[in-house]
Amino acid sequence: RLLRLKSLHLGVTHAPGVVLWLCVDLVILLLVGFLAIVKLAEAGRNVTTYELAARRSLPYMEDHHDGSLRNPFDKGVLANLKEFFIPTAPVREVVCLDLPPNSRP
Repeated sequence: RLLRLKSLHLGVTHAPGVVLWLCVDLVILLLVGFLAIVKLAEAGRNVTTYELAARRSLPYMEDHHDGSLRNPFDKGVLANLKEFFIPTAPVREVVCLDLPPNSRP
């Protein structure tokens, strides 16, 4: 145990850049891991970050019977994750075109 403390002290005194690098790597690893867990949870519920943030202003997220919020696209955790990782339909690109200046209302 004393040898381990001496080697740690040696690393800190003679190679502080390496120790700082390892600490920064650990922080980045924790943040990326947390983000991955959050995104997997969102994929499991079949909801986007925007839908979570603006769910009260999105009409399709509101249940009209009792006013509670719901996700009409939720198919269950396993089906949602399957759809997220193995999409069945090709993703289409949506192109927004600006209107000509003389056709604005």
